[in-house]
Amino acid sequence: MFKKKTMDARKCAQDVLRCAVCKENIVEMMCIFCSVYTCNECVREHSDDYTQHQFVNLKERGNEGQNYSECGIHKNFICEILCRDCDVYLCTKCVLTNAHKTHELLNMEEVFVLKCTEEIVQNDIHELKDKIYPAYESVAKDIEGEMQAVIEQYEKLLKAALKYGQIWHEIINRCTDRFIGKIKHKRKLHLDELKKDLEEIQKSLSQISFDIRNAERKLASKDFFYTPHTMNFEKLHVPQKTFATIPEFQPWKINELNIEESIFKQFGNLSKVNFWKEERNFPIKSTESHKEPKVVSIFNTGLNSSQSLAYFSDEQIWTSGQVSEVKCFNNQGQLKETFRTKMRQQPSDIGVTKEGHLIYCDEWGTVNIVREGIGEEVIKLLDWSPINLCVTSNDDLLIMMYSHDFTYTKVVRYSKFKVVQIIQCDPKGKPLYSENVSPKDLCENGNQDVCVSDSNAVVVVNKKGMLRFRYNGISSSSKKSFKPLGICVNSKSHIFIADCYNHSIHIIDHNGKFLQQIQECGLNNPHGLCMDKSENLLVVEQKTRDVKKIIF
Repeated sequence: MFKKKTMDARKCAQDVLRCAVCKENIVEMMCIFCSVYTCNECVREHSDDYTQHQFVNLKERGNEGQNYSECGIHKNFICEILCRDCDVYLCTKCVLTNAHKTHELLNMEEVFVLKCTEEIVQNDIHELKDKIYPAYESVAKDIEGEMQAVIEQYEKLLKAALKYGQIWHEIINRCTDRFIGKIKHKRKLHLDELKKDLEEIQKSLSQISFDIRNAERKLASKDFFYTPHTMNFEKLHVPQKTFATIPEFQPWKINELNIEESIFKQFGNLSKVNFWKEERNFPIKSTESHKEPKVVSIFNTGLNSSQSLAYFSDEQIWTSGQVSEVKCFNNQGQLKETFRTKMRQQPSDIGVTKEGHLIYCDEWGTVNIVREGIGEEVIKLLDWSPINLCVTSNDDLLIMMYSHDFTYTKVVRYSKFKVVQIIQCDPKGKPLYSENVSPKDLCENGNQDVCVSDSNAVVVVNKKGMLRFRYNGISSSSKKSFKPLGICVNSKSHIFIADCYNHSIHIIDHNGKFLQQIQECGLNNPHGLCMDKSENLLVVEQKTRDVKKIIF
């Protein structure tokens, strides 16, 4: 007979069930989603990826087992098997009968997992029905409303274009009327000239008719003396024949494609539709399991007081410091190239163009681009010194500069190395940026905002240069005053800010809302920041000269 016995956990068959991670400790937890058993110490390691996990404590199963009932049929036997078809608990002896031979049977561990799974599914259904579906339904309604608003706005554009087209039609009609008027005027001149000739001929015809009648009357009355020269026909005057050319209509030769394209260009300009993504105010917490920020690789630049980073690819990571050398590493920390600036000047900042060319500025007022190892000066400033630069999504160049008398600071946008925008003051004429020459940095966000780390705040303006917000670090747990240095963004338009003297990185969203502070990674005076292609954060430390890759 099978009786319930109390056994030492280290001597029973359960002892063979060891942690699937460390292979040593007895299991204490189970991951419902992976069906993996672990000890308490290995729960974190098993969760250390981006998939979803949910653990239950197997001690709960033991507590549940204390309430197992005895079999009502077989005395001293515990019911520890569930028949799913009959929904009854059975002992091991009941199982041997034919009554449940073809039924689905579950042991208590499977029952426990089933209950946990059912609870999870019920919670998921509740989450889907009560939270997720209504939230997505709300988003769908928002999009439908946006679509209707877009239709209305485009309808206004269509009406404006048609109205403008009518103006053009009226202009063409007026030109046609003027030209027809000229034709009619010339026709009148031509006909008037012929009319004069006709009137003269008709006058002569009248005189001739009179002479004929007079001669016939004399002839009939025989009251005359024959005189052969009574009428002198030689005196008759026949007017000269008038000749005139009919004017020809000589329209300009029209190449339909060219004239249409020319007219189309003169008709007007339609600005580009710019798309960008912003996070919705979504009332659902993400169920993704994210890693805690962790440094996964380090390499040393060997540069004195490393300051700037510029990423183009895993094989091209540029870094600079307070020396004339700019070094290029791969993501394994192997030195690939060293470039020395002209005149041995220390670059104040570096960047990389869309074509992979290094670009740098210096305090002597020059901006230089490096092609095939040769530097070329592309911008020369006279009364200003460039201190920071960044390459935008459309390959424009944003340069932060200060005046030589240290009274003004501004951001200038260059397109093909020509000035197209200056960002300096708000609508009231108040400077947007501090006037001192403290370290600064700038970058462009995915929504085309221009983000600047200033002396004690991050200043964010939109693409037109209008102030959106300032972030001064008060939302974080920093102990020292907030002195932002390096700045960069990720694909979610989150803004990453190096808080050098607090040895941390602030993360805010595109509206300035504080999200997170990375400060448990052993950072030491972080300065330059950039993102790699996998959205990992690259940080160069000012004093240690280390470049650290952080996953989070």
